[in-house]
Amino acid sequence: MAKGVAELLGGVGLDPDITAQKFPHVLSGGQRQRVYIARAIAVQPEVLVADEPTSMLDVSIRLGILDLLARIKREKNLALLYITHDIATAAHVAEEIIVMFAGQMVEWGSTNAVIGDPRHLYTQLLLSAVPDPNRPFVPGDSARFLGHAEEVRRLSRPASSVIEQVGPDHFVRALGMPS
Repeated sequence: MAKGVAELLGGVGLDPDITAQKFPHVLSGGQRQRVYIARAIAVQPEVLVADEPTSMLDVSIRLGILDLLARIKREKNLALLYITHDIATAAHVAEEIIVMFAGQMVEWGSTNAVIGDPRHLYTQLLLSAVPDPNRPFVPGDSARFLGHAEEVRRLSRPASSVIEQVGPDHFVRALGMPS
């Protein structure tokens, strides 16, 4: 096995002697994702694009992949473009966040500002979908969520070009803001 392959596999938390001998279909989802990350950083990119990197993984494996991406980003001084529908995982790796709806940026800024004080209805909807282990499941929650989704669809047409700065590093598209 080439030294570079061993370093890459070891760098993403895999045992090179074991992993390099296996076929992809034998690896677990988390191991495959780590191999994909190793392949991506092998070319020493300046930007790493991660499109739904945790979507097909068990919840127990997601945090390890998120920590790995954050560590690689920091150690290799990479820009990370993290694309996801899961705003909770984005908050784990991003300093800045952009929320898009219907092909338009609807809210953006520092992650703390956007997550801590969501202003656009769609951002609020995404955050309401994040499970809260401290809140018991209440029958009817899904119906309320779907009602909010319909409200977002109704208020977000037509697209507005009015952008409002709502904080030092926090912007929101005016249409669709709660009253």
